[in-house]
Amino acid sequence: MTHIFNILGKMIILGLGSNLGDRQRNLRAAIELIGAHLLSNIRESSIISTPAMMPEDAPPSWNIEFMNMAISGELKVDITPLEFLAEIKKIETALGRTESERWAPRVIDIDILAWHDEIVDEPNLQIPHIGINGRDFVRLPLMELAPDWANPRTGLRLAGE
Repeated sequence: MTHIFNILGKMIILGLGSNLGDRQRNLRAAIELIGAHLLSNIRESSIISTPAMMPEDAPPSWNIEFMNMAISGELKVDITPLEFLAEIKKIETALGRTESERWAPRVIDIDILAWHDEIVDEPNLQIPHIGINGRDFVRLPLMELAPDWANPRTGLRLAGE
């Protein structure tokens, strides 16, 4: 059984999504920037299309299908999870993401799903990502990359959550 995490470096797993513009190009551009600045040995899941998650009072114009995927890679810079999050936000901005209402359509969305086997609880960052449970657009790409991954909060494997 192969384990996704490398003991020589921290293995990071990210979820990527896009539902504005050229969605595939947005995902590719995000992967290129992440590879150039933050992660090496990047592996990619398949891209899946999913309906947008929307609150009940969302305008109909927000109902734009997402393309979602996950990537994993080895951390290539000495950086904390909060510093990594700040770098991810810079990449999102560079690709055209602007501040908008929660759940609004976006050019790119990058979430830290897992940081090695660590748990992070900060006001603006929870790792493993709280959206893994019950969100197939997060869970399915993650399962493709790391089928044996267990949530360090619960000890449960993805197939069992």
